[in-house]
Amino acid sequence: RSHHGGGPWPGLCRLPGKSPSYPLEDGKVELLDLENQCGGPASTALVTLSRLGPREIVITLGASGSVGWNRGELLAQSAFSVDAVDTTGAGDVYHGAYIYGLLQGWDMSACMRFASAASGLKCGVIGARAGIPRLDQVTQFLRNHSEI
Repeated sequence: RSHHGGGPWPGLCRLPGKSPSYPLEDGKVELLDLENQCGGPASTALVTLSRLGPREIVITLGASGSVGWNRGELLAQSAFSVDAVDTTGAGDVYHGAYIYGLLQGWDMSACMRFASAASGLKCGVIGARAGIPRLDQVTQFLRNHSEI
């Protein structure tokens, strides 16, 4: 069960057992898996979190995709339609794929799209580790799904 507000950052959702967020150094990226646990719109969470200091924030929303805050601009990425059989590890795959994109020098939108594809592919396979897609699988999937 989550709760809102209180403490030094009113409006910031805190999840039980989690430490409160603190401002991050410039240039850092905060990746969060909220998946609607805070009960409010993700865009509100992005704005609230941005006030703590990070310039780039991404919130994953499971089958609803992901949203991002990039230096004042709100971005949204739809989830790819897949036949999901196991979502275990999908958030971890998203984060790893997003970081891969950052290391390639991609902008936030490209990172979010790549990460969404990778995590979607993972959901099509049973097993957290067994379902991690290879780079060539993700790039082929993106070529075949240029509409998203």
